[in-house]
Amino acid sequence: MIEQMINKLEHVQIKVENLQNQFEALESANRNLLKSNNELKLELEGKNTELKNLQEKIKIIKLAQNISENDNQQNKELKQKLNFYIREIDKCIETMNQ
Repeated sequence: MIEQMINKLEHVQIKVENLQNQFEALESANRNLLKSNNELKLELEGKNTELKNLQEKIKIIKLAQNISENDNQQNKELKQKLNFYIREIDKCIETMNQ
């Protein structure tokens, strides 16, 4: 009877040691995961900042392109007007030469 109790106590002691080892391993894994999580959060913040900067650059580029396109459109209109006036001047010169 006493031997059975000693065996049971030894068995319980082994289980407790195993549970303690598992607990320590899980605690270590948890610390590693928390550290990794914090590193990933910092990386994500950096990427979000980079993304915002790139989005701002895209906005600036689009604005510059719009301005350039508007300038091109204005240039076309200006060229058309100049061509019209040159033709009118040519007509006037022709009329004066007759």
